Amino acid sequence: TLRMWLNKTGLGTEAVMVDGVLGVRGLGFKKKDGQNVDEVTLYAVLFDHDGKIASGVQQNHSLRLPKDEFEKLQAAGLGFHVRVPAKPGKYILRVLVRDAGDETMGAQSRPVEVP
Repeated sequence: TLRMWLNKTGLGTEAVMVDGVLGVRGLGFKKKDGQNVDEVTLYAVLFDHDGKIASGVQQNHSLRLPKDEFEKLQAAGLGFHVRVPAKPGKYILRVLVRDAGDETMGAQSRPVEVP
């Protein structure tokens, strides 16, 4: 699930705000010392009309969860919130998730305009 909105401060520090929930059932968690362990990296990138990177952020999530917390995470998903600085213009927002546990990636894109 991905939700985004614009944050306009009027101070020239506009940003695209992105909230999302990552389903974790398909991630490559490994058992280590009685915990479920995985490393997930999230990238949120704005591409301009030429396909060049205009702005972007990265978040790293080191997950080390006992069984009860792991079960809760499987039910609810991993929530995230990122702020991508942006100047006025039209962009494509791409959110990419890289799972170190099974070395897979997934992405979702959508257009966004910053007035």
